[in-house]
Amino acid sequence: MSSVQKTVKCPQCGGEYTTDFDCKTFEAFKFCSRCGKKELISLIRDENGNAVYDTDNKPQYREESHFGYGCLCLVGKKGGSTLYSMTEPLNDETAKELQNSFNTELVDVGKYYLTKWDPDKKDVVAVFGEIPKTFDDYFSEEE
Repeated sequence: MSSVQKTVKCPQCGGEYTTDFDCKTFEAFKFCSRCGKKELISLIRDENGNAVYDTDNKPQYREESHFGYGCLCLVGKKGGSTLYSMTEPLNDETAKELQNSFNTELVDVGKYYLTKWDPDKKDVVAVFGEIPKTFDDYFSEEE
């Protein structure tokens, strides 16, 4: 399996929008680690996992796009990390429950974060932790 990965500017918040394109299947996954926006282009498959083709013998694809309501990044003390996208607006009570649910013996609380989309600012705000840099901020530091 071969894929092409690149990072571009997120169309929603200006964060780092990572894309992963599978060269064999033409499937793609895009994700912003700042606002949680994600897009997925995947093959439609039958019950046996085989691609479904149309009458012209072209594979059929499903496209999904999700607004970025926020992003949760959990970082383990042993180095692993996981990103989660918020699929609906995050209220303060749910955010507090999330934060209180983490096992601090396993989670590196100095590195984890939760952002949420602020519709008034049209940008992400930190619920806890630090907001990831924007694409422009990240690349301006390298110059």
